[in-house]
Amino acid sequence: MQCIKEYTKQLAVSAKENKTMMNFDGFLYIIGSIPMFIITLILLATNFLMYAGNGMTELELVINIVRYLVPTFLLPIGTAVVVMLLDRRPIKPMLKGLACYPLFMGSWLLINFKCLFKRETTWEKINHVRNIKIGETEEVKETAQILEKV
Repeated sequence: MQCIKEYTKQLAVSAKENKTMMNFDGFLYIIGSIPMFIITLILLATNFLMYAGNGMTELELVINIVRYLVPTFLLPIGTAVVVMLLDRRPIKPMLKGLACYPLFMGSWLLINFKCLFKRETTWEKINHVRNIKIGETEEVKETAQILEKV
């Protein structure tokens, strides 16, 4: 919630002016994560209320829940596999990470749910001992090279 308040405008302006995928990706992530989580909770609650009020059958309820969970938990795994295939990267070393992705997302959703209601504002200072710019990292350089090919 703090990041949405603090960085949304800056990322939107930066994405528009600099036209970089990194800024655009950051902007989409910030505007999408919490609002989409809230919308998903509302949709799930609405479905359960409709089921409780005999507005839908048990089968329809299960189908709707699957409609929300598959894109959230399973579609990203398929997307990652496709990207690795296109990039000619080995999939086998990533199998454990791909298999654990639903656990990661489940924990992420629970953490976000907690953050909506309990604000912890105790900050601890992090001493930054390296002076490195984001453009100097190997990962950013590799991503830029991949994006240039696309």
